[in-house]
Amino acid sequence: MKKLSMFIIASLLSAPALAQIDAATVQAATETAQKTYEAVTGNDVSDVDWSTYEEVPGMKDPANPGKKLRVLQWEGYNAGYHTYDRVRVLVGYNGGVAGAEVLYMGR
Repeated sequence: MKKLSMFIIASLLSAPALAQIDAATVQAATETAQKTYEAVTGNDVSDVDWSTYEEVPGMKDPANPGKKLRVLQWEGYNAGYHTYDRVRVLVGYNGGVAGAEVLYMGR
């Protein structure tokens, strides 16, 4: 059992960790998310708390095989219509914004 726990710890320590997303990339992603949210929904950008985002599992980058796109996600609530939305921004391996989408989550 001791050998197994040592192996698990060694495996965790040697696994490649995802680097933190730098402030400039987060700023660019936030601006893209705000523009996309306003264009798609017509709602005020103040419906979303842009100061907090979460990174959700990424996806393969079709333009660069072998690379992954990172996905930053914000959640918004429109009090007037009692609706929820998610705004997702795809960030490339080089830190550039690759795309954005707004997902209607319902009431």
